[in-house]
Amino acid sequence: MPETDRIGIKLSMHPDDPHVDAIKGISRIMNNVENFAKLPAMHKTIVNVIKMCKGSFSLMGTGMTLPVKI
Repeated sequence: MPETDRIGIKLSMHPDDPHVDAIKGISRIMNNVENFAKLPAMHKTIVNVIKMCKGSFSLMGTGMTLPVKI
């Protein structure tokens, strides 16, 4: 992260898709709201962002809805 700060590259975390705990024995950790809540605290900077995928977050059972403008 410090290097991305220096050169201004944004890193965006997208929720795990498909929404499962593991694939072929490999754990997937970005599949719940609690883990996403921890992400910004890991390195506080404007280049550490979250991809707000309504479909993925709704599968987490958050009831999250985002306003949609057409």
